[in-house]
Amino acid sequence: MSTKPLYTLAYPVLSPEVSQFVESFRRAHDPNATVVAAHFTMVFRQVGIDEAVYLDHVGSVCAAAQ
Repeated sequence: MSTKPLYTLAYPVLSPEVSQFVESFRRAHDPNATVVAAHFTMVFRQVGIDEAVYLDHVGSVCAAAQ
């Protein structure tokens, strides 16, 4: 059982110009901008779940969505 928090993030593919704009905006307004690049949080903080089971499930969901 994992005691560390688990998250699932999706990173968008952006053109260099859009990426620069987004990251500049984030640096000005998001205190966590230096922690993680621009992303969509797909699954918020989960604890008490076996990490291997979590990763297997996320992989299955992603594979089914393609």
